[in-house]
Amino acid sequence: MKIKLWDVAFLMAYNSMFHSARALLFKNNLKERSHQAMITALKELYSAEKELLHFLNAFSSYKVSRHAIQYSGSLCSETDAAEALSDAKEFLKKAEKII
Repeated sequence: MKIKLWDVAFLMAYNSMFHSARALLFKNNLKERSHQAMITALKELYSAEKELLHFLNAFSSYKVSRHAIQYSGSLCSETDAAEALSDAKEFLKKAEKII
């Protein structure tokens, strides 16, 4: 964020959310086979955790943007990068509490 590479910041936030999600899967003795399958499994496992579901829904929407940035060269705005970074930090905190 400091050097204004919004797309890179977004990808790093996405990767953080991905690894937080993987840790939650590992906690349940599961392993990730695809990004979407992981999100679907976690939504099922943690269906009673409303706050966690919020982050999983955000993560799912970020997956689409991440694909466009990483594979199509799309750019992202400062606002989108900041929001993803904020969500990644909060998701990590929530995952740490669960683990």
